[in-house]
Amino acid sequence: NSKTVYLLITNTNVSHSLGSSEYPTRVAQCRAAVEAIRRSVGVSVTALRDVSLSQLEQAQSAMDAVVYKRARHVVAEDARTQSAVAALRAGDYHLMGRLMFESHASLRDDYEVSCAELDVLVEAAREPEGVYGC
Repeated sequence: NSKTVYLLITNTNVSHSLGSSEYPTRVAQCRAAVEAIRRSVGVSVTALRDVSLSQLEQAQSAMDAVVYKRARHVVAEDARTQSAVAALRAGDYHLMGRLMFESHASLRDDYEVSCAELDVLVEAAREPEGVYGC
């Protein structure tokens, strides 16, 4: 593909500290999801990266709704990342852009770690013609 594409990297300049943020809580929630999947589906997994969406759905009733949302984000994000690699290799920038927007929505809605400043940047990126994703 001979199309010229530019990558714009932005920074919200919002300060975060992993120790005092929601990070430790998210780690615990993901570990709880892995344990629920092991028990209910009977598969030997050590991390959510080893889990398919089908396995996660099978185990949904074995975990609370919040833990399920966290796990769904991680499992879907892994799949999106694999799709993004393929999209970039194929020069499919429309798909790559859609995956980036989906990634942000999942981060915001399922993992619940976005912030107002980032949400504004993503929404602003949807408006101009020619922007593939954010």
